[in-house]
Amino acid sequence: MKLIPVLIFVSIKLAFSTNSILFGPGYPSRFACVSDAYSLESSLYKLPKEFVDKYNKVALDVSRVVELPEEVGIDRELVESGLTLFDESKVLRNGLVYTSIEYSLQRHIARDYVSSQMVLASLNGLKTISYISNVLRAFARSNITKYNTKLTDEAKYGLCSAFVYGDVADALDDYRTKQLQKIRAENKRITHNISQLGRVKSTGNMWLLTGSAMVNCINTLFVIMSMIAISMI
Repeated sequence: MKLIPVLIFVSIKLAFSTNSILFGPGYPSRFACVSDAYSLESSLYKLPKEFVDKYNKVALDVSRVVELPEEVGIDRELVESGLTLFDESKVLRNGLVYTSIEYSLQRHIARDYVSSQMVLASLNGLKTISYISNVLRAFARSNITKYNTKLTDEAKYGLCSAFVYGDVADALDDYRTKQLQKIRAENKRITHNISQLGRVKSTGNMWLLTGSAMVNCINTLFVIMSMIAISMI
């Protein structure tokens, strides 16, 4: 699964760069920053202007996630698809000319119904990912504002953590983008199949329906791990 590299990346970033019961309270783990991976010492803790400008635009208020119109539309379509498939399963024999396909059609409708619910859960899970990314970037901005250009050990680890928070947020956003693409495709597939049900019943041609579900719901472990990340920061 493509999710595995994301899990590994985020796990390593969090394990080596944030507070946790492994490292105790205080700054983000010094173990992550002693190598000066972000060249903070060589730049005298002065961050690149483009980096500072990028995070100055980040909102500190992350109390809610604004849903995009496209995602609201997909949400409504998936809900409608689920209801339609449920109703169709109860009147499957209505208009069914070729009764030999009844079992296969019933299975296909059931699979698409389950898929619509899984994809809907995945879509809602993207809100959690967006919220976590926003929180991480807000922490990064806070640290940049507090520590930029300050020549102290505290500044070194504070700025290092800002880079780490930003990297993790970017990784989550990349995963979110890829997952949304899969959700779009699966929603389109389900909608197409629903539109073909009448023709399938009248012609007996199951090939009018496109393949099985291609999207898995967001891994529960991924969401749990991300929420743990927030609690550790």
